[in-house]
Amino acid sequence: MSKQVLYSAILPTFLVTLLVGCGGPSVTKIGDNLYAVSEKSQPTQAAAEHIPDPAIDDLNAAAKDYCNQNQQQVKVRTFDQPQDPMIRQDIFKMTFSCVAPDR
Repeated sequence: MSKQVLYSAILPTFLVTLLVGCGGPSVTKIGDNLYAVSEKSQPTQAAAEHIPDPAIDDLNAAAKDYCNQNQQQVKVRTFDQPQDPMIRQDIFKMTFSCVAPDR
């Protein structure tokens, strides 16, 4: 098999994997002005050193980006996180609403 044929077979698969991997958490509408977003915890040495899980920032960023589309702010309704991500990976879950900015 030539290198060109090999690259043309591998490159599309690599690009799809790269795009899917960079997507981040997605927001789901679950009610009237009520949304949910979740992400799997990332247990690392940082957790043992009490550094916040990167999933927390990912959830906050996804909610902020979603509300910013309509020039609104995030109002967190619930935020559930794993008890001990060092023992077992689990899911961070946040529900939120979008509200008018404070003036």
